[in-house]
Amino acid sequence: MQLSKLNDSQLVKYVEYQISKYAETHEKMIIGKSYYKYEHDVDRKMRVVIGHKGKLKPVYNLPNQRVKDNQYARAVDQKVNYLFSKTPNINCDDENVVNYLTEFMNKSFIRVLNYIAIDSYNCGIGWLFLYTDGKEIKFKKVSPDKIVPIWSDDSHEKLEGVILSVSKEEFEGDTLVTKNYIYLYTKDAIKTYKYDNGYLEHVEDNSYLTKGDKAYSYGKIPFVYFKMPMEQALISRVKCLQDALNVLVSNYADGMLENPGNSIMIIKNYDGEDLGEFRQNLATYGAVKVRTADGSQGGIDTLEIKVNAENYKIIIELLKKAIAQNARSLYLDNDRTTQAPNSLNIKSMYSDMELDANALELEFTASFEYLFKFINQITKMNIKNCEISFKRNIMVNDESNVEMIKNSIGIVSDETLRANHPFVNDLELEEQRIKKQKDEQLKSFDDYAVGDK
Repeated sequence: MQLSKLNDSQLVKYVEYQISKYAETHEKMIIGKSYYKYEHDVDRKMRVVIGHKGKLKPVYNLPNQRVKDNQYARAVDQKVNYLFSKTPNINCDDENVVNYLTEFMNKSFIRVLNYIAIDSYNCGIGWLFLYTDGKEIKFKKVSPDKIVPIWSDDSHEKLEGVILSVSKEEFEGDTLVTKNYIYLYTKDAIKTYKYDNGYLEHVEDNSYLTKGDKAYSYGKIPFVYFKMPMEQALISRVKCLQDALNVLVSNYADGMLENPGNSIMIIKNYDGEDLGEFRQNLATYGAVKVRTADGSQGGIDTLEIKVNAENYKIIIELLKKAIAQNARSLYLDNDRTTQAPNSLNIKSMYSDMELDANALELEFTASFEYLFKFINQITKMNIKNCEISFKRNIMVNDESNVEMIKNSIGIVSDETLRANHPFVNDLELEEQRIKKQKDEQLKSFDDYAVGDK
């Protein structure tokens, strides 16, 4: 849909339709964000029993533990820190471009990129908003559940526009109320609407930049998407497994707390009850009424119920392993970690995570191409043939790496060897230190030669 060909009335209807259509996607995004923040379905867990006529009935006097063993959040943090915790490498022939991008992609940018990566895993897509203060390009993260993208192609690679939802607190007289606004970003301008009960009311149009009486645009939509392959959120792979783990651990805790002796009282030769009351009383009170053949020998016995902790432990470990396998994260409690930590075993441990990281890196580097085009448009830089590569934050065997570097002297360039040395974090800084050290050594030799004369 080409937005420029729509009149004002058609544009309003189209934006309303897009917001309504995307509501279900936003709900799924909120699930991913909630699970990352320890807001799980187990929070709504209730203890129920089979009551009269087989109907389920909630009971409130039994232990109702809601335990969350958040393996999902653990997987997200592992994957984000594996790929995005270090400043990426910038490969470009133009030294001016490298210097500019190094300054632009500072620690603040890397921190924002980490937050966007978390959004990408939780929601399937993350968003970076770009703007300028007239001097330099600024950036900030925008929550994915506040954005409706308007794609111009089926593969979701080109943006026709972006719809941004914003809530503001305003005074109506002396009453503070929350009002919802919709901003439609296109290549040329920003349209602002009030949004109420699914309907839009046009407020104003604004340009991106003004100078005197003239309005200017960026020539591009100031949003950069960073998405997962197929825009599939990680939670969609593991939610059922995470829920099963939470319920299992919670039920185990309930069983341990339900009765100090884990026993059922057997009350002999007292009035019977129907099956519904029997099941309800068994769950609620931990007691069973029985009658002997001759009706004699009234009294109370106990039936011991043993909770097999070993069975729970096995199933819990199976679920944790399944979550790690489906999330393609690092699972430490397995056979790979018991072996000697040589380079081959370490790579084997990270193989699943590396598989996922390669796919995400491809998506993110494509997004960086759009970012560079935006920078070119604003700064008149000439960023081209520039590649971004992300450094993996991987556990390494330093001794083995140093030995390989020693054996590679004369085969691989000194710069490559230094770049891969475990003690070197900043290659450029290390090169400067080596040069300074050599200069000082030469100076000391010169001083010695002069003194010898």
